[in-house]
Amino acid sequence: MHILKGLLIGILMGGSVLFPAALTEAFSVVEVGDSRSIAESYPEIHSSAANGELLSFVYSKEKRVAYLMNQSKQKTYLTFVPDRIVDGNLDFEIKDIYTTDPDQHLWEVIAKGGEEMHNCGYWIVGWKDGKYVKFVTMKSLTGIGYKSDGRHRLSSKFYDNGNLVLTGSYPKARKGALLGYQKDTVVDFRASFFWDEEKQWFGIRRLNQ
Repeated sequence: MHILKGLLIGILMGGSVLFPAALTEAFSVVEVGDSRSIAESYPEIHSSAANGELLSFVYSKEKRVAYLMNQSKQKTYLTFVPDRIVDGNLDFEIKDIYTTDPDQHLWEVIAKGGEEMHNCGYWIVGWKDGKYVKFVTMKSLTGIGYKSDGRHRLSSKFYDNGNLVLTGSYPKARKGALLGYQKDTVVDFRASFFWDEEKQWFGIRRLNQ
C-alpha cells in the first residue's frame, strides 16, 4: 500500500483525530474469511486467535447483543451492542481478517436488523496489549461521514492489492417506477482499512466515491 501524503482524517480509539499519515508501506490485508452469521436460530460460531486460544462469538436472544468469549464461555472479552433498537430480525455477520505488518488475526462484525436488515452496528476487533479490543466502531465510521440512519447497509470487499474496502449504500426509489420494490442502490460511503505506525492502531479512512 502506498504511503498517503499530507493529512488524513483518521479514526483511532473510536473517535476522530487529525494526524499526518504514518501508514506502513508494507501493511496489507492478506486474507478475508467467508462471512458467517449468528442470530436467534444459530447463536454461536467458533474461531481461534493467533495465540491459539479457542473463541466463540455468541448471540444472546434475551439481551439481543453478541459476545466474544472463550469457548468454555467462562470469560467474556467483548460485547457488541447494536447502535439503535431493532424490531424483528437481528443478526451479526462475522469475517476473519488476516494482515501482515503487523501480523494480526482480526474479526469484522457487522450487525444487521429490521425488516430489510439494515446496518445497526460495525466493529473491527483484535488482540492488542494483552487483551481483545475494538479497533474500529460505528463511531469511527460516523466520524468520517457514514450515515447510521436505519436505512443504510454496510458491506466489505477484499481486493488482491491488499485493501479491505467498506461500502455504505441505501435503496432509492427508481424514477418512474410503478412498484414500490423497484429501487436502485445508491453508494454514498467508501472507506479503507489501514494501520497507523505512529499510533500503533488500526483505523478507517474515507475514500472518494
